[in-house]
Amino acid sequence: MPTTLTTSKVEQLLAPLLASLPAASVSPQPPTALLPLLSPILRQRVQLLSSTSDEPWLPLLCYDTSKVSKLEQAIRNDRLEAHPVSGEVEVDWESEVGIQYRRLDQETLQALVILKDLSLSVRLVWCVGDELGGGDGWRIGEVGVYDPENQLGWGNEDIASAESAFASEPSQTSTQTNGSLSNLSNGAQALEEEDEDDDYWAQYDSTPAHTPAPNHSPAPQSMQTGSKGVDDEDSYYAQYADVQPAMDNHDPDEAAQNGTVETSLGQDDQITSSLQKKPTRSYRTRQGKSMGLGV
Repeated sequence: MPTTLTTSKVEQLLAPLLASLPAASVSPQPPTALLPLLSPILRQRVQLLSSTSDEPWLPLLCYDTSKVSKLEQAIRNDRLEAHPVSGEVEVDWESEVGIQYRRLDQETLQALVILKDLSLSVRLVWCVGDELGGGDGWRIGEVGVYDPENQLGWGNEDIASAESAFASEPSQTSTQTNGSLSNLSNGAQALEEEDEDDDYWAQYDSTPAHTPAPNHSPAPQSMQTGSKGVDDEDSYYAQYADVQPAMDNHDPDEAAQNGTVETSLGQDDQITSSLQKKPTRSYRTRQGKSMGLGV
């Protein structure tokens, strides 16, 4: 749970920062002791960008590039010079520091620390689970310049007031009011979409089915339906037994009707026919029988 910033806590966070600002305008690397005081996001930004650049790391503390030049002017203040004995910047933390709180969303609580006499402002962020920074606590989120026009009335004077202001915002009230009804509205919407789907498919159920007539294939029925056993296969080949090949002009049945003898080779029809047409001579044997010889 976020805790209110005490004077000692603000001093613990900002004293090392103020002491490092004059050198930040000329040095490319931040002091290692300062890194745990930064928020995880700002810490990563400073570490990564400063490691790949030779430019001063001061601009990395400010996300708004248009205000970097004002920040560079503000750190030229003589009051930022460290005390020769203590080595710290002299600040009256009780009277010179103003603090405001503001919650941005459910997870983000910020505090704005204004150092009016130094023309500086520091935005703090409540961080949870920050191991490098020592666990839950306030961390430095951004360093900027004091801007009275935009920073007066920025937030509330305590955390409780900031929480109440956040809860009373119109967007939050709307969210809380509609939150309990969100499941019902989502369920009603789902049912409505389901009904629309049912109506869509119902119109196809009421449409008479018209199945196109099958096209008859010129192939034999056995070829269309496949083999149906040995009898079907026999009948399939039997229907081709009476088919006359297109390239063969010899018909065995016709030859049988005409009395033509078909040889095994099917090529001696002409020889047989010529023998039948030759005249024959008869001669008489000793027994008185006559025999005919073809000439």
